[in-house]
Amino acid sequence: MERRLHPRTPVHFEARVTSLMAREQASWGRVCDMSKSGINAVLPLPFAPADLVQLEMADSVLLGRVVYSIPEGSQFLIGIAVQ
Repeated sequence: MERRLHPRTPVHFEARVTSLMAREQASWGRVCDMSKSGINAVLPLPFAPADLVQLEMADSVLLGRVVYSIPEGSQFLIGIAVQ
C-alpha cells in the first residue's frame, strides 16, 4: 500500500546536506527523487531520524527533517521531509 501523499519524480543532481544541530556533520550527495513534501538522497554519512537538516541544491536552500537513514553499501539512503 502506497503511503506517500505526493508522487515522486526521479531526478539526478548534487546537494549538500548539513545538520542544523551539528554543523560539522555535512556532506555532498546525490538526490535521487523528489516530491512536493520530500527528497531522497544518497550520502556517505548517516543522519539520524528527526535530525533537522539544510539542503543546498543549485540556487535553492531547503530545510527539512530526516525521516529515515538506510545503509546501502558504503553509503546511506536518506529520506527528508521538507518544508
